Amino acid sequence: MEITCAGHVRFPTRGLAAIAALLLLTACSGSTESAEASGAADDSSSTAEDSGSSETATEETGQEPAEAAAGGPGTGVITMDDGTVYTFEMTTCDTSETVPDEIPLTNGYDLAGTTADGTTDLTLARLGFSPDEVAVTVGSIEGDYDENRQNAELLYAANVEELDLTVSGGSVTGTATMRAVGPNRPHGDQPTATVDVSC
Repeated sequence: MEITCAGHVRFPTRGLAAIAALLLLTACSGSTESAEASGAADDSSSTAEDSGSSETATEETGQEPAEAAAGGPGTGVITMDDGTVYTFEMTTCDTSETVPDEIPLTNGYDLAGTTADGTTDLTLARLGFSPDEVAVTVGSIEGDYDENRQNAELLYAANVEELDLTVSGGSVTGTATMRAVGPNRPHGDQPTATVDVSC
């Protein structure tokens, strides 16, 4: 009789050769279990690789992680000439250079934001339908709302003739002369605001 280990080596079952064959058979059997164990390890590593490939696939689809998307479109900082600084989380932050199809007007922008505590709002816009059209320009800082978040007691409107803002890519910077409209006038009647918005 002959014993085959892994189908390659054959040993006759006589005397010491039989004992050697049994030891070898046991070793072959152990190596099979090792192979199975290593196969299990290979399976887990392939699972990890599969997980990695799904992350790669997500990157290839262009989808961003949720926390990156939650960051918002930009930040706006308005510094009043009395030193008061308002920082706005932008809810709309577009310029003629970032979305030229939507804002074809040269040096155009559409900006809106709210402070983190939700008490003050910013609006700045210079819009038109063609590069050379006369722009419709507006600007305001509003706050001190009633319990329904309406009827702002603090309201400053930009003097359009003195709204000197420049677009550079996703940035809008410059100065704006504001006019107090609401009864609460913490910055005076005609403060100058320095604008620095990054989309």
